[in-house]
Amino acid sequence: MTTRTSRSAASAVVDDHVVYLYALRIAVLDYNIQRASQGASSPTTATDARRPSASAAAAATDAGTAAASSLARPRLRTAVTGSMRPADGWTSALTSLGDVFKDSSSSTNKAARFPKDFVKALDLRMERIARGTDPAYSDPLFRQTVGAFYTTYAQPAFQKKVKENRQTEEIILMFVTTASGILKKRLEGDDWKPELNAQVGRFVSVIRDTLRTSSRQPTELLNRLDTYCAKLAEETPPPAQSSTVPVHSPALSASTSQPAYPSYAPGSGGTRDSVDLVSMAANLSLDDVPFVRALGSIFGKSEAEVRRDVAGLKRSCTEEAAFRDLKSIINAVAQLSVNGSGALPSSVSQHSGSSRFPFRPDDFESDDAFLAWRKQENDELQELLLEMTMRNPELVKSSAATLAPFPTSDLASKRSSRSSLVLVGPDGNMTYEDGDDRVSDASSLYTFVPPDPRYCYRRLYSLALEHDYALMSTLPPDQDVSLTILSPLHEQLLRECQVRWRVPQTTRAAVFASLIAGLYREQSVPEECAGEAIDLVRREEEKWRYWRWPTADRHQLFRALSTLFDTLLTRFFEIFQGILDMPFSTVIPLLHAVHADELYSSLVGAMLPATLAELETGMRKFIAMAFEEKMADADSQERHSDLDPWIEMLTWIRDEVRGYDRAFPERLCGHIDPPALFLSVSAPMLVRHIDQSQIALLAAAAQQQGAASDEDLLAMYHSVRELQEMFTAFCPGEPLDLDFSAWFDPFVRRWLATTDTQTSEWVNRAIAKDQFEPEETATHSSSIVDLIDSCKAPVDFITKLQWPNEYENAKFLTALSRTIAKSIEQYAHQLEAMFIDEMFPRKPEEALNQDVARPSAWLTKAKMVVQGDKKLEPFEFRPTSCVKLNNIQAARRLLDTIYNSLDADKVSRIVELNEPPPPPETETGPKRYLFTVKLVLCEDLSPPTGNPRTKKLDPFLILSDPEGNRVAKTRTLYETNDPRWDETLDISVRGDLWLRATIYHRNLVDHHDFIGCAYIHLDPKKFSDFLPQDIWYRLETRNRSPLEGRLLLRISMEGEKDDIRFYFGRAFRSLKRAEGDMVRTMVDKMSPFVRHYISHQNLRSLLKAGVYNLPDLDKVRGNLDKGVRNLNAYVRDALAASTNSSSPSLLIPPVEDPNAPTPITLERLEQRKKGKGPLTDLEIENAIGDLLDYFEATLPVLKESLTPDAWNLISMRLWKEILTTIEGLLVPPLSDRPTEMRPLSEKELDVVYKWLGFLVSFFHGGGEGVPLEDLRNTKYLELIEARMYYEWSVDDLMRASVEALQRQLKNRKDSIAVRRKTVLAQRNLGTIRERKKKKQETLVTSSGEMILRILRTRPGTSDFLATQIATMQRMSEPSRKAQR
Repeated sequence: MTTRTSRSAASAVVDDHVVYLYALRIAVLDYNIQRASQGASSPTTATDARRPSASAAAAATDAGTAAASSLARPRLRTAVTGSMRPADGWTSALTSLGDVFKDSSSSTNKAARFPKDFVKALDLRMERIARGTDPAYSDPLFRQTVGAFYTTYAQPAFQKKVKENRQTEEIILMFVTTASGILKKRLEGDDWKPELNAQVGRFVSVIRDTLRTSSRQPTELLNRLDTYCAKLAEETPPPAQSSTVPVHSPALSASTSQPAYPSYAPGSGGTRDSVDLVSMAANLSLDDVPFVRALGSIFGKSEAEVRRDVAGLKRSCTEEAAFRDLKSIINAVAQLSVNGSGALPSSVSQHSGSSRFPFRPDDFESDDAFLAWRKQENDELQELLLEMTMRNPELVKSSAATLAPFPTSDLASKRSSRSSLVLVGPDGNMTYEDGDDRVSDASSLYTFVPPDPRYCYRRLYSLALEHDYALMSTLPPDQDVSLTILSPLHEQLLRECQVRWRVPQTTRAAVFASLIAGLYREQSVPEECAGEAIDLVRREEEKWRYWRWPTADRHQLFRALSTLFDTLLTRFFEIFQGILDMPFSTVIPLLHAVHADELYSSLVGAMLPATLAELETGMRKFIAMAFEEKMADADSQERHSDLDPWIEMLTWIRDEVRGYDRAFPERLCGHIDPPALFLSVSAPMLVRHIDQSQIALLAAAAQQQGAASDEDLLAMYHSVRELQEMFTAFCPGEPLDLDFSAWFDPFVRRWLATTDTQTSEWVNRAIAKDQFEPEETATHSSSIVDLIDSCKAPVDFITKLQWPNEYENAKFLTALSRTIAKSIEQYAHQLEAMFIDEMFPRKPEEALNQDVARPSAWLTKAKMVVQGDKKLEPFEFRPTSCVKLNNIQAARRLLDTIYNSLDADKVSRIVELNEPPPPPETETGPKRYLFTVKLVLCEDLSPPTGNPRTKKLDPFLILSDPEGNRVAKTRTLYETNDPRWDETLDISVRGDLWLRATIYHRNLVDHHDFIGCAYIHLDPKKFSDFLPQDIWYRLETRNRSPLEGRLLLRISMEGEKDDIRFYFGRAFRSLKRAEGDMVRTMVDKMSPFVRHYISHQNLRSLLKAGVYNLPDLDKVRGNLDKGVRNLNAYVRDALAASTNSSSPSLLIPPVEDPNAPTPITLERLEQRKKGKGPLTDLEIENAIGDLLDYFEATLPVLKESLTPDAWNLISMRLWKEILTTIEGLLVPPLSDRPTEMRPLSEKELDVVYKWLGFLVSFFHGGGEGVPLEDLRNTKYLELIEARMYYEWSVDDLMRASVEALQRQLKNRKDSIAVRRKTVLAQRNLGTIRERKKKKQETLVTSSGEMILRILRTRPGTSDFLATQIATMQRMSEPSRKAQR
């Protein structure tokens, strides 16, 4: 018969009345056992120290209890009225108590440990006893002992130890120690010993009663405490007779003549403390029998019915009957075997038609499970039997030994040490129980075990649960209730029935789960109760694995878990829909717990995926419905922007996904991922909505003053970007087509266009806030930092967009680089204009600071020098001017940082690889080109009409377009008819462009004088080779008549590119040119002093002061060839030293120490008076002393105010100016025209080179100034060569010139002309340094030009010069044609 048919049959036979009667038997039996235990431990308090539920009755008889207590109170030392002696065989109270607890004090069984809340409950109970508020224990001596022990018990160290061990024996023994000390002091002689036994018995009763009020009541521990009470009652001697009549509790007393403690004799048909319930049924107080009252309440019985039913059980519900039931169950279990399950007689296996008792092998899934149950059941039965015999040894004497031994077949190896039971027979001898004396009478059934115990237990559990659940509605809202719903009394009653009916813990767990599942399905209990049921199942499964559970319990538990799981899924879906206002965390852990259950997961099979699939379908439908409702609500609300509905939807999706992600750290039951599910439905729906509204989105992006602001579009973009990232993370295998380009490309381009219009604002704002004072840790000021920060802000904006399309992102960065280059160019232009204003103030008298220190002597003398019609005035440099130059250099460094952060080279490659082919030029118009025009020099400028031809000019050049607008203007160079400006500018041209270059002579008062003009045609066709070209332009008058002068321009062209490197190159070039212009302007302020002191006039003035005679000059002239050879050898050695050595020796003739005293001072003075004798080095140096003083006062100020790089530029530019000025003293410019300049005499040449030596020493500064390798540059070496060539004859010079030209021609055959200084070659600091390094490596010193310039000073060399210069010009043509 299956389990289902067995249960049906049982239910047909066993009704609720049968369940009631058998449960009532357990209640009566428990009451009898409790009375027996209390009576044995304390005769005078047997009716007063009962269960906690009997406290009301005890309180009602407060006076009687006190009187009864006084009967057993020992006499104190202050009032001795008699004596009390211990019983025979009593030797020591402590030894006797040790014998009581020795068998169990060392037990470590978890089932014998008290619950955690017991410590606090015992603490409160002892406090009430010590205070006298507990009527059950009013004896003063016992209260005093309890008070003394309470002091020890309340100590933290002792309580910590008790909480760790959780053993009652430790508490009892500590009480014994405390009580013995108190009683020895209070009592005389050996009177303390019996009193100690009595007080220990009372204290054990206190522990037992307190334990029954705890949340968990271990049955084993309660039985053990009952055993202790019984032993202590046996060892306690009866009190002395007194004239006072004992007062009995009226609970079970029919007459006052009945003795309090009836006699117990074997075979008398009753147990200790057995009461005639028939005679006292009418007077029975149900308050003293809590189990009976509880059953009456559960089954709806009246008090009269309950009393009548109790009276009818007076003979059967005895402890001896329970002992017989236990022996019968042991015999039945012992006869069970795997192969002989049907061999049991009917008397052993009752009600075979229902669920069988006890279990059979086919009640389990496997034989191993059955054998495990049988062993465990046998061990528990033996322990229970042992406890009963220890509590009441009379049971053994009054009962025949009828236990059957275990079979010796297949279970012999598996039985425990308690497989056979040793009992003490009536004669006192040890006997072994065997199965020969079996009960053969079929009518001899169990007294306490119902026909179907497991069904009865389930029914009793169900009725108790229904009863307590109904009472929950009457409790106050703030009162806590147990999650099991059952009251502690009902839980204890069920545990007693479970033990007597031999219902396993697995059945209890399955029944509780099944009942809670039904209530939870009906929404009658909260989720916490379901969690308690699941936890109980888990705890039982940890103790007893599922494979060992009976089949019926497994099936019932699976049905319960299935009900729970389906109900939890329903609750989850209701929460998901918003029907239930509660967090997911209330049901998710329970769902996972049920899903992870081994039994459920193994039996559910394919039903679970189908159920979860159905749930997922419902969730998808709800998400789609919720999205549509939310979208309609967003559309219907007022908005300040057309993008508000989409932004609101994106925010809603983001918040929902984040909420689901927090609520579901893992998939629901390993299948459903709510955040991914939500995204997979809502994200595509949103994309479709945006695609359908794309026209409105583009209109919002195109608005200039519309409601959709940049912030709105940016917020929407970031939200869509976040949506894509979330979708990729949660739904990696599903595509989401987000068309960023169609949605947001117009917005980004509009933002870039708006940003491009803000460059002037950036520059003006940065400069307006700047005081041009160095920062704390830098030499630049704040304006460049503010400007770069303004440039970085849009860079960060584009970078943080993380645009998905690589090519489009590169185009955005390219457009942004154009804006950055534009702002840098504007900043450089404004900064240079401010710098020029400081260099050339409009009111000189206001430019000088009157608060500065008084000028030195050299400054006073310099102001008095007259040059032409102008005075030479020294210029004092302002620190703010130096800071502006430092800002330009800082701009280059910071701009290079932006270049590297953008990885501009990679951006350029991306654009180049993905750029579509350009459209035909006819469709887009002429291409735009960038021309670089360098205004090199003019030569042979003629003074204006009416001026002598020898008049020196102050020329400057203006470049203008056909409309007359000024394109560029050079600086003014003073006192020269051969000006060299070397200024460069960039001109962007679409198609071609004509420019006019006009040269003027600057006048201080009237209009400037026209010198000449030239017309320049910038035609892309002429410069299509993209190589620089040096072009000479003949100057003309306003009437287009030719003039003698001519203009040299160096022009190159390159195509303008929409390339990030090109724009950065333009920005770097503008900074470089601004830097060069500032450096050149600062040097120009010092150049007049250089030209004044290093000049022919100063040289002639020095030589006119006396006759310049070299020692042994005649001898040198007599052997001129030898002197020339020696001089040539000196120059060659000097050049070799400059090339191959780092020696610090100067490459000029040795210069004497100017501070060394002259050996023949008096003689020298006489020679100077006569105008004879050579000039000393001191005199030669004094000729340029004011210049050196000016440098000494000015250069340290510049060095302190400038950055090291800026100072190096200034110093090297000034050094170049000095070398150029010295070169102008030695040779004229290169030209085939005759010159009025004559070669220097030997005296003049010697002085010039000594000046060069003094200047080298000054700039080097003994190693603290400019390094010698920088001073010995190419120009310096050319001057050294000029000293050698100066002594050569015309023929030697012509021959050397031809050889140099041939060498140059040979070198040019192997070289190819390359473009220099292109924009791309200057796109960052790295490319600029690389180009400069290559330029220095390829720089070769050529003596050909210097030889030709020396030949120009010699007569009769015009034809040769014209031929050589024409040859040099023709040499450059082949390389240009090769490039074409």
